[in-house]
Parts: sequence; structure tokens; C-alpha cells
Amino acid sequence: MNPLRKLAHRAEAQSAKINELLTNIPTVNIDVVTNAGQSLQTIQQGFDEIDRVVDTNKAAIRELEAEYKRLASEKNKAGQKGNETQYNASKAGQKAIKENHVPLVNK
Repeated sequence: MNPLRKLAHRAEAQSAKINELLTNIPTVNIDVVTNAGQSLQTIQQGFDEIDRVVDTNKAAIRELEAEYKRLASEKNKAGQKGNETQYNASKAGQKAIKENHVPLVNK
């Protein structure tokens, strides 16, 4: 599996975890004080997991942005040298990032 696809798959998996956490929020029974401590702990664990997933996604986005910039530099160098094969390969890599992660890369 190519590194971009692997990174994209990781980001998508983490996004799915966030979605699951947000749709499976535990019900807190305010009337039952004996359950309050456990419910608050469960909620805090959910927020901690969301923070972890968000941080992981931000790291993945930074990696994608760095790869996009690296490919741009590689493409420019190949273009200056007249290396059409490398130019096209770098351009295809940038296109793959854009197509799969439009909101992540604003280039």
C-alpha cells in the first residue's frame, strides 16, 4: 500500500472513531446520584479519546501537507530539468492528495 493511501486510511479510521464517539454518547441519569461519578468518568474518557483522535488527525494532516509540499518541490525540480516522467509522477501524487483530502490541503 502506498504511503499516501496508508496515511489517508489512518486519518479516515480516526475520523470514524470520532464519529462513533459523538454518536454513542452515554446517557447520564441526573436523578441517580450513585451513578454520577461513573457517568462523569465515562464522559471524561470519551472526551479524552476525542482529544487523542483529533491530535492524531492533526498529525496526519501535517504529514499530508508536508508530502504535498515535497511533491511540489520535486515536481518543480523535475520540470526545470526537463524530466517529464518525474514531473508527471510528482504531479500525480499531488493530485491524489488533493482528490482524497480536499479540505485538508488548500493548494
